[in-house]
Amino acid sequence: MPSNRTAALQLIGKIREGRALDTLLRQVHSAPAVASLTDSTGGSANNTLQAVGATNGSDQSAAINNNFADLSAKVNELITAFKTAGLLP
Repeated sequence: MPSNRTAALQLIGKIREGRALDTLLRQVHSAPAVASLTDSTGGSANNTLQAVGATNGSDQSAAINNNFADLSAKVNELITAFKTAGLLP
């Protein structure tokens, strides 16, 4: 596998030859598919990560699960946006 420097120099050479976009598109479309996350947390996504208090005094599972639900929803939004833009297969 080429080093980052070698890969960068190869890409620069292809840019000079006008082949970089074609190469990039082939690499993107041959990338493995990214699946959306399945949210089984039972939490509610609301675009806000909640502060979670000490877990040794009371049940904080709802806030924790809500945070995981928020993160899952955002990751899935990003995956969808990247697929729509053609950046992921």
